[in-house]
Amino acid sequence: MNHEIYADHAATAPIEPLALEAMYTAYQEYANPAALYRSALHTKQTVEKARLTVAENLGCTPDHIFFTSGGSESNTWAIRGTVPQGGHVVTTPIEHHSVLNACASIRDDGGRMTTLEVDGFGRVVPESLTRALAAHPNLVSLQYANNEVGVVQNIPALAALCREADVLLHVDAVQAAGHLAIPLDGIELVNCTETIEMCDEPARAIRSKKDSSIVVGLNLLKEGRGDAFVSAGSTGALHVGASLIVRTLKGVKRPALATMVPAKKQAYLLLDCGANVECRPEMLAAFAVMGSCYVNRVEGRTSPSVALANNGAEESKGTPMLREAHQLLKTTPGIRFVGNIEPRDVPNGEVDVVVCDGFTGNVILKLTEGVAKMLLGMLKEMFLRNLGGKVAYLLLKSGVSDLKHQMDSEEYGGAPFLGARQPVIKAHGSSKAKGIKNAIRQAKICVENDLCGTMQKALDDLNAPAAE
Repeated sequence: MNHEIYADHAATAPIEPLALEAMYTAYQEYANPAALYRSALHTKQTVEKARLTVAENLGCTPDHIFFTSGGSESNTWAIRGTVPQGGHVVTTPIEHHSVLNACASIRDDGGRMTTLEVDGFGRVVPESLTRALAAHPNLVSLQYANNEVGVVQNIPALAALCREADVLLHVDAVQAAGHLAIPLDGIELVNCTETIEMCDEPARAIRSKKDSSIVVGLNLLKEGRGDAFVSAGSTGALHVGASLIVRTLKGVKRPALATMVPAKKQAYLLLDCGANVECRPEMLAAFAVMGSCYVNRVEGRTSPSVALANNGAEESKGTPMLREAHQLLKTTPGIRFVGNIEPRDVPNGEVDVVVCDGFTGNVILKLTEGVAKMLLGMLKEMFLRNLGGKVAYLLLKSGVSDLKHQMDSEEYGGAPFLGARQPVIKAHGSSKAKGIKNAIRQAKICVENDLCGTMQKALDDLNAPAAE
């Protein structure tokens, strides 16, 4: 008697009777789950029940589950949706064709594709991954269980290397799901039922929407259940929440919103860039101290220079408040004050920290963003105008790419609220994956270098003479 042995389960497995029955029942519900009529609502309930089941098995919340037509679409979506044009992706030569094709398309579009070394069993050589991570790729894509040879990668160990290098990891776990545990170590998901809208009055929203992600997250930070908080939500609400929930360092009345701004020589730290519209001289002195600490600890610059944004370089220039601030900054301990700086000189990047009130800083920031966008647009139009311009672009392509990279604000991730007792980072509302990743990286650096503790010591030194 002949018995057939079917060994192609990895590609196409026989359907379990219970699964087949569930599929048959589901296929009877043809109504549109996005519509509002009765049968459509029932279909939506079926879909959401399935989403909940998957989430419970993975140990996450349903809003983190997205359904696609299959593993190939999911892989393509994850890879092409994460790696920008001209970006860098790392993978292995034994991945599923959907991963290899997606990575190859990134390379063909002008990006970079690095292939890792694997041993004789198909396991990733960790040293090969470490070398690849040194180039700071946008994404590493690895298969948990191989669909042809069955090798299982040590994902926790490889993920730790990626985490240490601040590089995103995509795992194709299609063949592992249902057979091997899918570890989500280090991730705790907390569901929130309310949303603070951009039109909400910040203080009222913080007090009334207790189950919003901003309020919940800041309370978790205050309780010690996190080391830092990153948000792309309402700037005003985040500012109020940082002040009322996390609280401020001793000697700081309100946190200052600071951001690294691309410039000709080097990026500079601008603060305040919108949180405190009106400031007193002593507030600007505190901004200077905190800004110096940030540039030193996070950006690694020794003895950073500090300038006061004004309408002239002379000490006599500016409003009475700015003249008083100038004299105060000259005697502020712990900073290297180099005097006033005119707005026209700010984009040169000759100083490390530019101090100003929130109104002036917001104008400088938005004008800089607008001019940069305009110049890049004009440059593009010039290159595309005729055949000669297109040829010139091909010759200067690498230089243009470097310029766009230099002017990309997402490289810095977000703007910290300096003066909060713990790191609070504001990412731009339109941030893509790279911006959020770099905002998290920024928070990590702040924690590792004890930025808030360093700022508190510097502020204590600043306030010491007044206390005597």
